[in-house]
Amino acid sequence: MTTTISKHHALTYIAMPKWRRDDISTSMRIEYADAAIDVLQEEIKKLRAERKKAKIRKRPASRPLSPAHIARLANVDAVVSMACEIFKVRRDAVMSRSKVLPVVEARQVAMAVMVDLMNDVLEHESLSSIARMFGRDHATVMHAARKAEKIGHMKTARDRILSEVRGT
Repeated sequence: MTTTISKHHALTYIAMPKWRRDDISTSMRIEYADAAIDVLQEEIKKLRAERKKAKIRKRPASRPLSPAHIARLANVDAVVSMACEIFKVRRDAVMSRSKVLPVVEARQVAMAVMVDLMNDVLEHESLSSIARMFGRDHATVMHAARKAEKIGHMKTARDRILSEVRGT
């Protein structure tokens, strides 16, 4: 015996709490579940069609690096290398997710230097783009800049790197 279950009833079944579903016979639960699966598959097809129609991509397409972007990356590399020398840590550790204090401080100083350079030298650079270079978010860069300004040895390191980069 097959009954046709409406879309409304199938969606109501999905939203129904488990204890309420237990009152329904097993054969009816199977029919409701099958109907719910059909309804959801139809919705998925509609959403995929809309996404395709609107040309929405899951991930942004990668663009080739511009000469200006390559110059910024070279600048980041130089700043990170100087921070690594001062704090005596490896470069790969600074670019990693490590939370060891010297590594974190070197990373924060490098981010703070990039923020200062952003204000001086680099045009159209945002906190988000600096954060992406380090694999972090903009709030982390803001925190790093504040912390490097407050703590003495980090401020000294930041000033030393800035003077070397600026050539003064």
